[in-house]
Amino acid sequence: MEQAENKNEGKMKVVSIMSMEQSRVKIAKIEDAYRIFTTLLKYEDEFLHDKEHLWVMAIDEKGYASCAYIAALGLERINMANAFDLFKVSLNYDVKKIIIAHNQIEAGQPRPQEIDLDYTNRIWHKARIINVELEDHIIITKDSLYSKEPIYYSYKEHGLIEIIAKDITYKSVDESEEELQRQRDDYAYDLLQDRNIEIAKKMLKENCDINIILKVTGLSKEEIEKLK
Repeated sequence: MEQAENKNEGKMKVVSIMSMEQSRVKIAKIEDAYRIFTTLLKYEDEFLHDKEHLWVMAIDEKGYASCAYIAALGLERINMANAFDLFKVSLNYDVKKIIIAHNQIEAGQPRPQEIDLDYTNRIWHKARIINVELEDHIIITKDSLYSKEPIYYSYKEHGLIEIIAKDITYKSVDESEEELQRQRDDYAYDLLQDRNIEIAKKMLKENCDINIILKVTGLSKEEIEKLK
């Protein structure tokens, strides 16, 4: 991977293809990820600062950044980006968690929009399917690039990731399959019960011993008594 800039020894290496396996950058807190995203934007061509970016950072099981990359550039492409667009590069690396980030081209304090929350919700639940945790969604602005103090909005720090995790609207593939199987089992049980009730009714008409009906149908004594 070709290195684009390395100004100070010991600081994060900015690389053109954004692989950081050699840099060994530890993501111990959200600010660490924030610094990487702002650095990547800062060293792009300046005309790109007026375009919305959607970044993804892959983090390995030890908490080190494996890579960071642009999943989509421009608001239209960001809105069209699906889970595959976000995960396809990171899955080539050692990834346990991902952090996504986007920039608001307006200056000032970043604020999440309703569409951002829904998008993050969908990504969080789809990441679960491939056993990847969406650690956070960070929003930055132009002011973030040159401010001495961090300027960002973190979904995790504001408790939104926790809220998303409790949303039962979305289910993983396994959970959906389990639910479907439960529905199949319930339907099969209902069919069997209907069949056994019909058999019990016929046996009652023939004055069969109730103990025999119990054995044949598997119905309870109370259920059979209700059929008389």
